[in-house]
Amino acid sequence: KSFYIAYIPENEPVATFISRFQAVDRDNGENSTLIYELFEDVNNAFHVNNKTGDLFTQQIFDYEFQKVYVVVLKVFDSGSPPLSTQTTIQITVEDVNDHFPGFICQQMFSRIYENVKNNSVVTKIRILD
Repeated sequence: KSFYIAYIPENEPVATFISRFQAVDRDNGENSTLIYELFEDVNNAFHVNNKTGDLFTQQIFDYEFQKVYVVVLKVFDSGSPPLSTQTTIQITVEDVNDHFPGFICQQMFSRIYENVKNNSVVTKIRILD
């Protein structure tokens, strides 16, 4: 495939396994030995095991900071000259509930008149999450 989508929840530790990307070479012997390399990883956010194609994180991701990363994974055979192919991987950071809600104001004051009807709105409060 020329395009994959992978997912990682935010706040996972460094070295979290994302997915295995496996190529096949129908040559025999040395020519069929494959080497995986990452390209266009501008944030140096990922690491690929060059023998297995396993993709790992190299940082902790924050959904509120950046939601999507795109890298190119190339695989080379060990022939002479080496042949290669590549695929694009979109890594989508998944949001987790990691922020407490909070009041916008620390103190509020409202007047309530003694003749106010039951179930009347006496004030409105805004909360951020």
